[in-house]
Amino acid sequence: MAFTAEEWRDRTRDYESLRQFSVPLFIPEHPIVGRDRERQQVMAGLSRPEMSNVILLANAGTGKTALVQLCARQDPARVYLEVDLPRMVAAAGQSDLLAAKLKAFFDEAEAFAMSEKTEDGDPLGLVLFIDEFHQIPQFSKAAVEVLKPVLAQSGARGIRVIAATTDTEFDQYIKVNQPLVERLSRISLAPPDQDSVVDILRSRAKSYGILDQFFGDGLFRTIHELTELYVPASSQPRKSIQILDAMVGWHRFADRTVDYSLLVEVLRETYNIDIGFQVDAVGLKKALDDAVFAQDYATSVVARRLQLCVAGLHNRKRPMGSFLFTGGTGVGKTELAKQMSRVMFGDDVRHFIRIDMSEFSQNSSVD
Repeated sequence: MAFTAEEWRDRTRDYESLRQFSVPLFIPEHPIVGRDRERQQVMAGLSRPEMSNVILLANAGTGKTALVQLCARQDPARVYLEVDLPRMVAAAGQSDLLAAKLKAFFDEAEAFAMSEKTEDGDPLGLVLFIDEFHQIPQFSKAAVEVLKPVLAQSGARGIRVIAATTDTEFDQYIKVNQPLVERLSRISLAPPDQDSVVDILRSRAKSYGILDQFFGDGLFRTIHELTELYVPASSQPRKSIQILDAMVGWHRFADRTVDYSLLVEVLRETYNIDIGFQVDAVGLKKALDDAVFAQDYATSVVARRLQLCVAGLHNRKRPMGSFLFTGGTGVGKTELAKQMSRVMFGDDVRHFIRIDMSEFSQNSSVD
């Protein structure tokens, strides 16, 4: 059962804490693709008669919130609320006060769930989604003690809890409290594979009304491949969705064609990654020789390899080239590396990282 913001304020007029620290879970209009198995795990956890609680563990951007939205979309008999935990922590200010606010919140949630009825006269099922759940044990041990009995009897109280956090924060703040862990069914979410990400991007493109801009799945797969290669710190599918979203923005604003050239431009503007650099393949050898003298063999080997990369004939899952330059001091090893950076990327400042291993020759330096 979904409420608008106005309906929610009206229904919770007598529940100040519930109204202040929760809102109806937003359910997007676009399709939510994948995660069918995980959805079944969540619904099975919420259907337990006593401890009806689950905790979703995954890196940021993997789709924890999207999974909860999928459950809400396919579970209209229950009301899904998103708990505004940061606001509750800010309003409390002190750890002991957070425990008091959390108790008041769950008491009102139980009262609301028991008193409100569906159109069929059945008790209203209430699901509370608490993102960044680790903030509770991180901020207040007293709040955890308040939370334990609520979680232990959530089914009988008419409340279901879906918590979410990362594996790292789970290990750091939650795992150490075994009684708390035992009250939460753990569900781990792995990043989706390429086919799943392509399905997600295709469904988004369709909902945005630009699917006709794509010919097959080639560009979707390229988005996935390039974000995997150049944005390793972020998770799928968020990083691919963000790139597609930026491309759609340029398409709507400037009537740009959604193609590879736009993808290259978006990557450059968003992450300062220039994969669309222009290199004179014919003049590569001469450009290297202009800076590195009397090293014809070395510059020939390097030029041939870079020419393959410029032509797109290399393995895109591996580095463009791996070279070991050997020779005495002053023969041009460092200069050749710098010239490669200038030729390929335009400069040897922003696109050149130098690690001098002589600085690590002593044990004390390594430490």
